[in-house]
Amino acid sequence: TLGGPLHEVLQADFDRMMDVNVRGVWNCLRSQLPVMMSFGGGSVVNTSSTAGRFATGAAAPYVAAKHAVAGLTKAA
Repeated sequence: TLGGPLHEVLQADFDRMMDVNVRGVWNCLRSQLPVMMSFGGGSVVNTSSTAGRFATGAAAPYVAAKHAVAGLTKAA
């Protein structure tokens, strides 16, 4: 389950949330950053969620994924 207490979240559900939300952004960044750099730079803008700034225990995998998206964007 993706909702509910963290200790009830299944590994497969957590992995799926990370694959879709984090790996998707990571793959896009990996493909586009070299192009941006070849043109002298640019800006990365990702749309995420307020869950990337504020945590709730009822949606831990989603919150973790959105925090990761915010971190990847800042690191890019």
